[in-house]
Order: sequence, then C-alpha cells, then structure tokens
Amino acid sequence: MMLFPTLLEGSRIRLCPLELSHAEELFACGNHKAIWTYLPNKVECLEDMIQLIQNALKSKELGFEYPFVVYDKEL
Repeated sequence: MMLFPTLLEGSRIRLCPLELSHAEELFACGNHKAIWTYLPNKVECLEDMIQLIQNALKSKELGFEYPFVVYDKEL
C-alpha cells in the first residue's frame, strides 16, 4: 500500500505525519511520568522516544498505522 504525506488542518488543530525529527519536541512535551503510567511503553529519555517513533514509522511502512503529530494552534 502506498501512503503519501498528508497534512490535515482545522481551525484549532494541525495533524502532520510523524517524523523522526519530531523526537526532541515530543519528548519535551511528553516528559511527564503520569502520561506513561497506564501505557505499555514508557518514555523516560530521548532514546526511548526515538525508539517509539522508529517503531511507529516501521508500522507505517508495513501499512499497519499512519502516525501523526498533533499541534494545538492555541497552545
């Protein structure tokens, strides 16, 4: 299955395809233990976030998922 980059945008939210270049910003936003309490993956350092993104991108290549980054324009 061929998937093409897709940007979805509304008045408040912008969704863009996940890329490895998002790792530092996502880690900074998600560096709170409470976020990961009930999730199977724990992100405790930047390397964990990079691994999480690499796994998502591999699943995208296989056609299992299409991961996005969500930007809230009002924050």
